[in-house]
Amino acid sequence: LEKANVSEDWILSVLSHEVRNSLNAIAGFASLLNHSSAITQREDITETLAFSSRHLLALINNIHDFSKIELGTFKLQTEEFDLYDLFEKAAILFQSQLRHHITLNVTIDEQTPRHVKGDATRLLQILNNLVGNAIKFTEKGAISITLKKAPAQDEIQFIIEDTGVGISKERMDRVFEPKHQAGNATNKSNSTNTGLGLYIVSKLVNYVGGTVKLNSEVGKGTAISVTFPVKTVLHHVTTPAVETTGLLQDTANYKVLYIEYDYFNRMLMAGYAQLGNLTLDFAKDDQEAYALLQEQTYDIVLTDIVLANTDGAQIAGHIKQQPENQSLPVVAVTAYSEDEIQKQGKNQYFDAVITKPIDPKHLYQLIYHLCSKGEKGLSGQKKFALPFNASEAHSLTSLLQQI
Repeated sequence: LEKANVSEDWILSVLSHEVRNSLNAIAGFASLLNHSSAITQREDITETLAFSSRHLLALINNIHDFSKIELGTFKLQTEEFDLYDLFEKAAILFQSQLRHHITLNVTIDEQTPRHVKGDATRLLQILNNLVGNAIKFTEKGAISITLKKAPAQDEIQFIIEDTGVGISKERMDRVFEPKHQAGNATNKSNSTNTGLGLYIVSKLVNYVGGTVKLNSEVGKGTAISVTFPVKTVLHHVTTPAVETTGLLQDTANYKVLYIEYDYFNRMLMAGYAQLGNLTLDFAKDDQEAYALLQEQTYDIVLTDIVLANTDGAQIAGHIKQQPENQSLPVVAVTAYSEDEIQKQGKNQYFDAVITKPIDPKHLYQLIYHLCSKGEKGLSGQKKFALPFNASEAHSLTSLLQQI
């Protein structure tokens, strides 16, 4: 009971502190953009907005996993992935989050296996938490990420080093404990205000069978070393890369029906459609959607799960039960996780799920993947081109600035 009370108090404290900080930045900078046309640092402001939004999303993901860990329902996933690509793409995201006068150094030892099998999602989550924590407590200097093969077989090792405020010796042994963090949740000066991050890291590393070690000195910085189990893939089959040609004017003109009650979500999707050269119609509920489907022909339907007077899964079922629409792709665009949709039995009629906040790159790739099975869209032309180069649009900010 005492443990449960500590966990509950801790989560409430973290939520109150972290959410208010992020919302303060989002509301404040949005107000600055709205009320002044003289601001010259608009790019910095939009990056801050995106960073604060990502921080909120990471917090939600951590709380979600924390609850699974506490309930004993946490599950690992094994897949083959490119380890180098994972770290390099993560570094691009981290680079966009750095304060001025901080450099990011990434080193991948050539002895490290490139293609491996393991839980890529948890590996990235651990990396995000550790580097995010380093960014949070480093005002100047550098943050270094080193990836190499661990001494033990079937393990990799990555080390996150920073020149931040550091942690005192008496607190290092307790920094992964929720009770310790709960008692210091609002005191940044003690350098242990890591929220759910380090506790989640320790739990995730323990679940996968790895190790985590911390070394720190007040005023000089912190180094955290993690070993993570993976299986080296000896005979990797390379999938031919899809050619991307940037933001093209002749991008495939797929026709999309988006069923969404919330005005701001519709407005955001309109921006994505404009950027991706998609033809987009809106429906706020099932009746509007069915009427449009009778009048128009669409390449794909996107629908939220929670609508004003019906359920998106019911709409998907109705669409798929019509003989003329059985091959029409229907995608759930929802704030629920895929696990939650499956538990609720609402995944039966969906061809795919996109979780909010929407990753534009994922959205475009998914639309192309599902629509291109028929080779031709409403324009009658054979189509392909992802609407942007991934290296040019690695964040929501860079996309919104082009809308």
